[in-house]
Amino acid sequence: MSVVKMKKLSVVGHKKDRRRILRELTELGVVEVSLASEINGTFVDKHPVTCETIARKVANLESAIVFLQESQRELKNRDFSSVVKNNQSFQNAKFGRENVVMSYEELSSVVKDEYELFTVVDALSDINAELTDIKAKKSRIASQLTQLELYTELDIKFSEIKDSKKTTLFVGFTDVENIDKALTLLPQNAIVRSKDTLNGTLLAIIVFKDDAETSARILSSINFRKCPFNDPFTPLQMIENIKLQLETLNQRRKELYLTVAERFSCLKNLKLLYDFYLIELQKAETMGKCRETVGSFVIEGWIPEDTEVTVLEKLNNLSNGIVCQTRGPGEDENPPSFIKNPKIVGAFGDNITATFGTPAYGGIDPNPFVMFFYCLFFGFMFSDAGYGLIMTIACGLILLIKKPAKRSGGFFLMFMFCGLSTVVWGTLFGGWFGLTTEQLSGSSLGRFLLSMQVLNSMDGTDILVMFGIALGLGVIQLATGFFLNGIESLKIKKYASAILNDFSWVIILLAGGVAVFGILLSISLLSSVGGIIFLIGVLMLLLGGALGRKNPISMLAGAFKNLYGSINVFSDILSYSRLFSLCLTTGIIGMVINIIAGIMPTLLSYAGYVVAFIIYAGGHLFNFAINALGVYVHNSRLQYVEFFGKFFTGEGYPFVPLGSKTKYVFLTDGSAYEQQEKLKTSKP
Repeated sequence: MSVVKMKKLSVVGHKKDRRRILRELTELGVVEVSLASEINGTFVDKHPVTCETIARKVANLESAIVFLQESQRELKNRDFSSVVKNNQSFQNAKFGRENVVMSYEELSSVVKDEYELFTVVDALSDINAELTDIKAKKSRIASQLTQLELYTELDIKFSEIKDSKKTTLFVGFTDVENIDKALTLLPQNAIVRSKDTLNGTLLAIIVFKDDAETSARILSSINFRKCPFNDPFTPLQMIENIKLQLETLNQRRKELYLTVAERFSCLKNLKLLYDFYLIELQKAETMGKCRETVGSFVIEGWIPEDTEVTVLEKLNNLSNGIVCQTRGPGEDENPPSFIKNPKIVGAFGDNITATFGTPAYGGIDPNPFVMFFYCLFFGFMFSDAGYGLIMTIACGLILLIKKPAKRSGGFFLMFMFCGLSTVVWGTLFGGWFGLTTEQLSGSSLGRFLLSMQVLNSMDGTDILVMFGIALGLGVIQLATGFFLNGIESLKIKKYASAILNDFSWVIILLAGGVAVFGILLSISLLSSVGGIIFLIGVLMLLLGGALGRKNPISMLAGAFKNLYGSINVFSDILSYSRLFSLCLTTGIIGMVINIIAGIMPTLLSYAGYVVAFIIYAGGHLFNFAINALGVYVHNSRLQYVEFFGKFFTGEGYPFVPLGSKTKYVFLTDGSAYEQQEKLKTSKP
């Protein structure tokens, strides 16, 4: 359970062996390629043509998959239900990551169908383009239809709307309230005909040529919209024609989507081919990190120390023209951080720690501590054993039924353990779906559950004890943070700083907690010993602030600065009061829900039982969801701000070996570890 030691791998070989070497590195799954060191007489070729070609394939495959996903939503429409209901490929289509682990060799086998698959990709691209064109046409036609519907009362062809030698004809639309204004402003000899419709007033106005310009200005001022059509058809004829066009377009659209439905059988292979070329793109980009000569190349990268034997053996067996060597990291080098943890610890690392950052190489792995404290705090805050039992069973069933590949089920594994912690704390606090002690004591099961209760969140004295436990847990976590920071300081030989600035806080926090505990329990010996050690810690802290300063005034200022910094520490301790507040919130809301549901039968007679059930189910579901979310957020904050703020900076970067970046399937990683184990077991 630590940040794995890394070694720098250097491989020199002929260019003819480069693809074989990159393939082997991909299959091993434990080599992160880095930019090769500069060597006289060598150059770097970024291989832009190769990268561009592969990137285009990746983009085309992604577009095809996205188009299929968009089409799936359309094909679920009832217009297609009768056609696709027997299409198993469509019904079983999944666009997320497949729950399957494959070797690189298995993934590569999809290339044999590459021609057929890219034929499908091209066909889907053409269909997508035609559908886009149909959509644009329908939009234009719909807009035209909207305009035509304004002129349905016009019983002449649009082409007949034209001027004579001496007169000008205006036909168009305006608002009803503008008619009176138009009649008063237009010339007296103007002929005006109007027809009120739901969309406004249809106007036909004839004026002499001499009055045409003036009339046009008047009509413009009253928001007159001139008829835009001049076709040799009546409005009704044009509307009928447009409806036929829309029907034809809709029919063609339906035919295209039915064709798309047939392509869902290729979805899985398209996803595999996408991942294959995603890895090929990584390999092509990797070639741009190599140093080259006319006939040879140098590739460098980082490997976990415990895979060194296997990696070297595999590479040396490829060709006699390959030279490999490994070495430890140089002083100016910053290797990637590869974290090896048991599955449960890794679940907390992936979902909590990784959100904040990656441990620096050679630093402390915070994941075991995060797992312990996160679980502990989650159960304390959620505090209802009934809710915890539901969470544990639900997450356990998901893991059991789905059997997530690799570490994809880490989220559910994490919350399963958080649920177990909730069951423990909830049992100790007597929290069971917000039921009161009186309600639980009414049954043998309830009495059994109450027999395990240690503290009652509804009792005044016990509430103070729970508040003290919350702050005590905070003190322990903060002391752990200072202790880990002290260990880091010892690693870089800052002995005085570790002892006087970090370990002093460990002494202050723990001894202070013991002293307070002794005072509360009236144990004078405990409080006296704790108080003395507490003062020793304070003196160490003052000495730490004065350390390294020659001027007496400067020494006093440094000591005071360290002492003044204690305000932040005690402020951090108070932050852990959120453990207590959230603990009470879950139980109180649950109890209120029970009270409201309980009075419904009295108020509403038999119908009240139905209402009570709805309140019970809905209320507890809401309470479960809102408090689980609140606990998740506040618990994460305690780790990120109070705990990580004492020792963890997250300045490292994760180890990303060649071939590990896939979107749809999981590749077997650590094959080098498997080979290493085989070597160990084969030795006498």
